[in-house]
Amino acid sequence: MPFKELLPESVIEQAIAELKIRYKKRLFDPIVTLWAFLSQVLDTDKSCHNAVSKIIAHLAGQIVEIPSTDPSA
Repeated sequence: MPFKELLPESVIEQAIAELKIRYKKRLFDPIVTLWAFLSQVLDTDKSCHNAVSKIIAHLAGQIVEIPSTDPSA
């Protein structure tokens, strides 16, 4: 994810904590969702499918189950 270095997880977590937002740690948590959204709106291909593909590419290097590329849900 290109925004991982520009907008680190710790900065987003701090903002979430300050706003007292509670969420469950899921694959598409607020951090990953924000990175994907920023990537999507700044990319020339603004499709949801492209954004999900970038997330999957990012996850491929980690030890997690890769989600479906179908963004319809």
